[in-house]
Formats: sequence, structure tokens, C-alpha cells
Amino acid sequence: MARETGVSRNKLIVRACEAYVDQARSEWPEDFFADKRVPPRDLRELHGSFQDWLEQIAASRRNRATRPF
Repeated sequence: MARETGVSRNKLIVRACEAYVDQARSEWPEDFFADKRVPPRDLRELHGSFQDWLEQIAASRRNRATRPF
């Protein structure tokens, strides 16, 4: 399938995951991703650790021509 669509296997997997999450999102509570559900201190910590995570992913990628997300 990856060859037929002209993308890498990794890109195909990412697209499949994105499609699944988009489809499943309608099953989650409307405000599931809202910042108001998380206390401000925890929210700051989550945002900081997410940035660290993104930096680690970017540093370990072989193909750095495109952003991971």
C-alpha cells in the first residue's frame, strides 16, 4: 500500500493512526481535550514535557526534511 501511494511505510502508519484518532474523536466527550479539565500547574508541566518529547523525536529522526507533527 505504501508503494502504491508513493509514501514510506512510516508515513502510511502515521496517516492510518491520524485517521483512526479522527474517527474515534467523535466518541470522546466534547471537552476531553480542553485545557480547563486540567489544573493550571499540571497543564504547564504537560506542555513542558510535550515540548521535550518533540525535541527528542526531532533529534532522533533520520529524515529531518519535514517536521514530525
